[in-house]
Amino acid sequence: MPVNTEISDNNNCLTYVATGIVKQSDFTRARQTIVSDPDTLKKITYVVIDYSDVQEVLRPEGSTERAINAQQRASSSADIIITVLSDRLMQSSHETFWRDYARENNWKYAVFIDRESLNEWVFEQVADRYTGNLSKISLARDRTASKRRGLEKLGFILDPLANYLGVSTTLIMSYHNNVIEVLESNLLPDNSPFQAGRQIAMDDESHCFATVINTGRELYIANALQEPQWQQDPALEQGFQSFIGLPIRRPEGDIFGLVCLLNETPILLDARKRSTLLGTRDVLETQLQLKFDNKKIHDHLREILDLQVSLERESNTDYLTGFFNRKNFLQIAEGELNRSRRRATALSFIFCDIDHFKAINDNYGHGTGDEVLKHFSKVIKANIRTYDSVWRWGGEEFLLQLPETDTVEANEVANKLRSIIEQSDFFDGRQKIHLTASFGVAEIAAEEKIDQLLARLDKLLYQAKHQGRNLVVTAAKDRKFDTD
Repeated sequence: MPVNTEISDNNNCLTYVATGIVKQSDFTRARQTIVSDPDTLKKITYVVIDYSDVQEVLRPEGSTERAINAQQRASSSADIIITVLSDRLMQSSHETFWRDYARENNWKYAVFIDRESLNEWVFEQVADRYTGNLSKISLARDRTASKRRGLEKLGFILDPLANYLGVSTTLIMSYHNNVIEVLESNLLPDNSPFQAGRQIAMDDESHCFATVINTGRELYIANALQEPQWQQDPALEQGFQSFIGLPIRRPEGDIFGLVCLLNETPILLDARKRSTLLGTRDVLETQLQLKFDNKKIHDHLREILDLQVSLERESNTDYLTGFFNRKNFLQIAEGELNRSRRRATALSFIFCDIDHFKAINDNYGHGTGDEVLKHFSKVIKANIRTYDSVWRWGGEEFLLQLPETDTVEANEVANKLRSIIEQSDFFDGRQKIHLTASFGVAEIAAEEKIDQLLARLDKLLYQAKHQGRNLVVTAAKDRKFDTD
């Protein structure tokens, strides 16, 4: 099965990991696992849809829509957050589906291309209003981990540093949420209190580690036994008499943590050794700078990609209706046609035109005409499926593409739209305008090309207009397409 479901955090966190070619219905079936638990419905469900390794998402089937509607009713009392982890290439395949799915259920929804941003967003959405296992434990832990990233796997520099300076313990430590944590250390005995992962609370401000963090300055304790203020320091209680700590700053200037030396006897630093220690601190800060620069570069590239996607979308979208314009028709239609023929499924199109639209512009003005087009578009969008495609073909003409839909089903869709449009008069605050539309409907034939289909649709729409308008004219399913 290409979709694996992982439930964690006491059934509060549901993760879908998808790989290869998947069906949207796989997610609907997987989600039953958590919806069926009545206790879960009283809690927030954090859902991660991980599309990172997905090659293609197949369109939902009609049965999937029915299953989704049933699931929506079953989960109406759940407060659910959906986040999608994806690369840029996959977003166009799934984003509309999950966005509309989330909106229909009044769920929160967002798409991310890196897990760090995803975790940060979820924490902001959940932590302040949820007391279960999810937020203040697992998410807080993930958030803290992301804040201290950047100096992992640098422990290899600490062994030679300890040997050169003649000390027993060298540490790289991070600071976050009032806790100091050992990130890296030199090679220490198993019973050392400063193994990687050890955490030290900042409750006692007289602690030597806390002093470096709070003051933001270097601290050198030559011999704690001879300095009264350090007599109760935990480091001294653990047998360390001497301490040197240097703050490590992020590029923004705030404290990341510290690099420190601990020894059982006084540490003696000459000018050269001190220079080496300062140089080590500089190397660590440079590493943070590189991380910061890489993040800036990544963010900048993402902004460029966002702009590219936005410009591409705008160039392919009609600004007035929000539907596609004719520019990308062949690319999308031929892609859907190839998929349809590969999977041996039906593919139908509807060509429609607002009746007497020129009279609306002449009588009420082009501004009112534009509002009528927006109203008409909203009616269409509200009454088709999320994976159907619509183009504003020109003026008041619209072309609809209906995957996995045969002639009979497409005829039903067109008649439904015709009836709803006829009953949904447009009102601009001053006058009511009665709207109707005419429709031509056809299923693409086995050997038919897109331009041949368009010619047929044009003739069908002309017949609907010629026969009195506010009509649906549908091509006979069993008749070979007319190539004239």
